[in-house]
Amino acid sequence: AYPGGAARLHLLRFVVGDAAFFRGLARYVADNAASSVDTADLRRAIERESGLDLRRWFEQWLHSAGYPEFALEWGWDPARRVVLVDVEQTQSSEGGTPSVFTLPVDIEVRDETGARTTRVTVDQRRQRFELAATTKPTWVVFDKHGWIPKRLVQQRGLDEWLALAAHDDDVNGRRDALAALGLELERSRDDKLRWRIVEVVVAAASDPSPAVRIAALRAFSGVHTGPEHPIARCLTTAASSDRVAAVRVAALESLARWDTRARFAAFALEQFDERYSYATMGAAARLYALARPEAAREWIVDRLALASPHDVLRAQLLRALALIPGQDTDDVLLSAALDTASHSQAREMAVRELARRAPRWPKARQAFLSILDSTPWYRLQNAAIDALGAVGDQASRAALQRFHARSTEPRQRRLIEAALSKSAS
Repeated sequence: AYPGGAARLHLLRFVVGDAAFFRGLARYVADNAASSVDTADLRRAIERESGLDLRRWFEQWLHSAGYPEFALEWGWDPARRVVLVDVEQTQSSEGGTPSVFTLPVDIEVRDETGARTTRVTVDQRRQRFELAATTKPTWVVFDKHGWIPKRLVQQRGLDEWLALAAHDDDVNGRRDALAALGLELERSRDDKLRWRIVEVVVAAASDPSPAVRIAALRAFSGVHTGPEHPIARCLTTAASSDRVAAVRVAALESLARWDTRARFAAFALEQFDERYSYATMGAAARLYALARPEAAREWIVDRLALASPHDVLRAQLLRALALIPGQDTDDVLLSAALDTASHSQAREMAVRELARRAPRWPKARQAFLSILDSTPWYRLQNAAIDALGAVGDQASRAALQRFHARSTEPRQRRLIEAALSKSAS
């Protein structure tokens, strides 16, 4: 509910413009001080400041279900020097979703003369827009800067993705392009094409935006090289020197997916010992667990007692341990799940990993039942609920039904209902 509402308010800001939007918010607060309000009060305040009739917008976006789903195709007419943009709304109207959403959309066309953005109105199931283009466009971007909560299906060629990854001024555009290039890099067997992609992705690993750097490093997750390869050097450099912990984690996680990861075991230990953040230590431990599982189990167990706020490092280490097969791992996870001296965050991780590995192990099932019956911690309760849903036997279902009867939190009740539904199937 919260991100959905925020996304719609963000769209409303786009529809009415910054000045009217913020004046409208100020009027909404001033006019309704010390009184109760509803959505219509917000609509009236912004209508007064914007001069727009927003009844249809509020009906579609706040009083109806769903969101638009678009399919986009474009082509260039060289004789007329226009780009033809075909837009189709494909969402189903079942459940009360509007069959046609009506709203403004910014479409950016970039050609050899530069980028131009045109605002159009989408108000039909299928529409064609003709936009000026002196030469064949380098790219066409529907909903520039991503104002609209939507699903968009658009087929792009490799050259378009490469151009977007390298030159789009929108962080989201560069990030999405890098994700697409990662898929192409993983499946392509054309060395020349792959190196074109690699050059763009390596450059993006130094992008000013951490989100783009993360996307670039994840694009290399399906590669598999030795430590001296340029791609591996890009990942190890990011993992050891980027100023943002989440970027380092992305690099370590890509290395962990490689079938050559055993060659990065020593590097994983180095990054753990650097202690840049608990998240990077956890990612390094996961890389080591996959690179050297025979040595990693004892190494991880020896470090489970390391102190950290709220046992956040212990939770990370338990997640890494769970990557190593064997009954010994299950025993450690069981002990951690039942350890009432540990913070609930570590216990939650142990429960979730044990449920993923061995939900029907009798000792695990009994642990889940015991935790649900005894813990006061909300997130740990929810982990036990999910685990019992995975077990799915009669005793687990009975425990979930009893807990549902005494739970008063709506999200948790829905979680229990989902677990019961899963176990029934």
